Amino acid sequence: MNKKSAIELSINVILTAIVVIVIIGILLTNLASNKPSICIEEDEGIEFEQTYFFAASIIKGADERYDNCLNEDILQEYFCKDNKIESVDIMCASYKDSTGQIYKCQDGRCIIND
Repeated sequence: MNKKSAIELSINVILTAIVVIVIIGILLTNLASNKPSICIEEDEGIEFEQTYFFAASIIKGADERYDNCLNEDILQEYFCKDNKIESVDIMCASYKDSTGQIYKCQDGRCIIND
């Protein structure tokens, strides 16, 4: 094998390796984006009142929603209903603990307003 053939062979091997790496990257990206198409809740859902006190996310396919505070008083709570993502606004200030302390919204959950 002459020097020119060896260089051409090396270039072909490198180009083939690059193509294989790109194809593997595309396949891995497609696999990662194929999330389940069912609605999955991390917390107990809207029917469990204590859920307002835990920040959680809802996942359906590539769509992911997080419980969040619209302001200091209102929690936007996401939940699954009929395999769809829905939300409801919760007034954290309407909750009181056993000592009468009122709650506020912070970091996607209702917490005691110190």
